[in-house]
Amino acid sequence: MNSSKLKWFLIAIFLAANIFFFIQYHNYSKLLNSYTERELDTAVENLNKRGVKIDRSAITQAKTVPPVLKLEYADNSIESLAKQVMNGSFASYMLPSGISYTNDSETLIFFDSHSFEYTVTGTIAPDENVIELLRDGDSEQMKPYVKALHSRLFNQPITAPYKTTLKLVSFYIADERVIIRVKQEINGITIDRSEIIALFERSELKYIKGNVFISDEVSELEADSLDIVNLLFKIEKSDSEIVKIDKVYHPVTTDNGSLYLTPSYMLTYENGNVHVWDATSSTQRY
Repeated sequence: MNSSKLKWFLIAIFLAANIFFFIQYHNYSKLLNSYTERELDTAVENLNKRGVKIDRSAITQAKTVPPVLKLEYADNSIESLAKQVMNGSFASYMLPSGISYTNDSETLIFFDSHSFEYTVTGTIAPDENVIELLRDGDSEQMKPYVKALHSRLFNQPITAPYKTTLKLVSFYIADERVIIRVKQEINGITIDRSEIIALFERSELKYIKGNVFISDEVSELEADSLDIVNLLFKIEKSDSEIVKIDKVYHPVTTDNGSLYLTPSYMLTYENGNVHVWDATSSTQRY
């Protein structure tokens, strides 16, 4: 064998070895980050024996859990948000449970519980009967309204690589009025309790109500979090079957006002009940 053939032979051996080790590493990483189908089948079988009924298709294979996030904002952040939401200059007034911003044509109230309400003077807010008419689904026709609402609430981007988006949940169209229900997401994960209702008249934003979680800085915190399979073994037995599991962030506000988003799982049962379990503390939030 001449030197040229030997060189190519050694290169081929080297490439084959690298491919082999790459495949082994990939398979090993997959085992670390996800369950096998057999493992999930065994888990469901054992859960059923414990009295936790669950639809096998509701469980994902992923073992990975998002990090705990800490949201921080400055004292003037709410006023900065008011400047984004309102169309003109305003006066501010302290309330027993929050702060109000008003001018001749608009009112914006922020409450201490991250909830808020914005109203253009003369606008009739949607009542519960109208809100019940909102229908589920994604619609291309609603994208401009979701985008307009997002630009009013989140004009300033938060710290990269964290991205805040609004996800359309349902909508209603009547004459020149459009009502949308959205939920706030961070990096594609829905923030629990973040539902927002917005009313547009002739494409102009006239009314907003809901919970909003603003932040100037976002940081990750290390925490021992349970994946969904391990968490399910913490749940007490139920007469109803778990038919859907959604990964969510649950907001936790401490006594000093710090806001944390803890990775959690929203469990929907066949009887319509919905419960949220915190993956970091293994506790049922509601």
